Amino acid sequence: LSRYIVAPIRALDKAATRIAGGNLDERAEAHVDNEVGSLAASFNTMAERLSSEIKSLERVNEELNTAQEELLRSSTLAVVGRLAAGIAHEVGNPLGAVNGFLDILARGGLSKDEERDILQRCIREVSRIDFIVREFLEISRPASRPLEPVDMNSVVRETVTTLEAHKDFMGIDTAFVLKEGLPPVLIDARKLRQVFMNILMNAAHSFAGVEGVKKVTIESGTETRTFARRRRRDDPRFTPSPERDFVFVRVIDTGSGVSAEAASRIFEPFYTTKGPSMGTGLGLFVSQSIINTYGGEITLSSSEIAGASFTVALPVPVEKA
Repeated sequence: LSRYIVAPIRALDKAATRIAGGNLDERAEAHVDNEVGSLAASFNTMAERLSSEIKSLERVNEELNTAQEELLRSSTLAVVGRLAAGIAHEVGNPLGAVNGFLDILARGGLSKDEERDILQRCIREVSRIDFIVREFLEISRPASRPLEPVDMNSVVRETVTTLEAHKDFMGIDTAFVLKEGLPPVLIDARKLRQVFMNILMNAAHSFAGVEGVKKVTIESGTETRTFARRRRRDDPRFTPSPERDFVFVRVIDTGSGVSAEAASRIFEPFYTTKGPSMGTGLGLFVSQSIINTYGGEITLSSSEIAGASFTVALPVPVEKA
């Protein structure tokens, strides 16, 4: 009884204890030709498979850790790449204007006053590049800037004057239908200029492959809209109410228009229908984020045959009694 049953069972017990303790190479020694011997053989087969599975899981776990590290590195590079692409896109517009101004200077034949005016415009655009770069660097720690009353008509006129020297804007007929005496809006003027720059450059790019007159009409006025949810909670002048007066600027082009599918995604980050050298799909996303921050909105009206119309609307501030 001891030789054929008790001793083999004790051997099985010791083997199971050692395996449970982590010694996966342990096997039961029960060389008896009976049911206990069959049990020991099955136990050893089970231990062998268990050891193989655990080693396989360890290999998979090591591969997963390696893949996770690679994914983390790839995600970090993707974020850095998107940030770099955003900076490149936003800097591209003023840089193109500076390039246009310098080209005019290089051709010569200008008076001293004209040269001085062009140099001053170059300085403004270089300052704008510096501002854009600092804006991106402040994403992780946004800085609050004091709001100022801004005349939207003046800002859009200045933006068009700047773009007239840009190579992508040449040959485009610009018409102003601006309502004078509009109430000022509260916004950072540089950010508003950035918004108009993006919209006007999109209008210019919409003329690619379009024959005939290339025309951009810029309208402005006031209208009553439902006020968007307040974003700047620290400014009491932005008091939410069901309806408010808004100042709007509408940019209408006779370009190729926007398809229904593109219109539904046009404000998404990194979505673009342009070629790789004409944008990264961040311009309108950044512009919408800016305008939404100040309680306004950007809307698009377009068809594939009648051009596009972008409307930038900002609320008229209401002073508290």
